[in-house]
Amino acid sequence: MLEDVGAGDLTVQLVPADAMAQATVISREVAVLCGQPWFDKTFRQAAPSAMLTWHVAEGAA
Repeated sequence: MLEDVGAGDLTVQLVPADAMAQATVISREVAVLCGQPWFDKTFRQAAPSAMLTWHVAEGAA
């Protein structure tokens, strides 16, 4: 997994560090949202200035 850490991940060089991005996750099948607390904590550590907006609560279908 060292290829994914720091300068080891070559794909990191494709996007400038100060670039802004937006993502939308869409499920095409019935699903239950799980892992929101983990995802929030991970993003706070990786990108403290990231803003996350959840439109579905943890455990919701």
